[in-house]
Amino acid sequence: MALKKPDSDLGFTMIELTMVGITITILIAIALPNFLEAQIRAKVTASETDLALLGASLEEYYIEYRSYPPNVADSNGEGGLVGDNNPNLRGAALVVLTTPVSYLSVLPVDDFIT
Repeated sequence: MALKKPDSDLGFTMIELTMVGITITILIAIALPNFLEAQIRAKVTASETDLALLGASLEEYYIEYRSYPPNVADSNGEGGLVGDNNPNLRGAALVVLTTPVSYLSVLPVDDFIT
C-alpha cells in the first residue's frame, strides 16, 4: 500500500494571489481615468451639438416670425429664459420651438446638471 502525497501543493499560494490582485489594481488605475475623460468629452460634444441645433432652431423661428421667442435673451444679454434659477422650469420659454411647428423635436438637456 503506497502512501498518498498530501494535497498541500494544490491551488495557489497567497503570494501568487496577491500579485494577481496587485496587477489587476494597477490595470484599473491606468484605464479608469481614460474612461472618465472619454465620458466627459462625449458629454461636451453632445452639448455643443445641442447648442448648435438650438441656435439653428431659434434662427428658423426668427425667419418665420421676425422675432425670437418670448423670454429669450437678446444680443445685449437682456431677457433670459423663464425659470433660469429653477431647474424644474429650465428652458420653459423654448417650448414654442416644439409646437405647433416643430423646429426642435425635443428640448436639449444639460448633461452636466446632476
